[in-house]
Amino acid sequence: MLKNIFDSSVPKSGEVFETLYRNDTLEIELIASSDTPDQCIYDQDHDEVVFLISGSATLLIEEKEIELKEGDYLCISAHTRHRVVKTERGCRWLSIRSRKKLC
Repeated sequence: MLKNIFDSSVPKSGEVFETLYRNDTLEIELIASSDTPDQCIYDQDHDEVVFLISGSATLLIEEKEIELKEGDYLCISAHTRHRVVKTERGCRWLSIRSRKKLC
C-alpha cells in the first residue's frame, strides 16, 4: 500500500510515533513533533540513526546541544543519554533502530 510520510498528523503537544517497519533486529519509525516536545531523557539499549526530514530541532546529547536542520542526520550510540530540547511544529523524523551495531 502506498503511503506518504507527510500525511501523518501533527500533535498539539509532544510527538506522534508511527512504526513503518519492524522485524527481529530493525525498526523504522516516523515521528511527527509539535513545538512542545516531550522532555523525557532517553538511554536506549540500541543504536539509533535519526534523520530530520523536515523542520528544525535541537537535541541535547550528553550535555551538548546539537541543532538539526532539514536533511541532517546523526547516529546515537546505545546508552548515550539524550533528549529533544526544541522542535519546530510539524517537523518530521525518521528513526532507524537496530539491535546490531549502527554507530
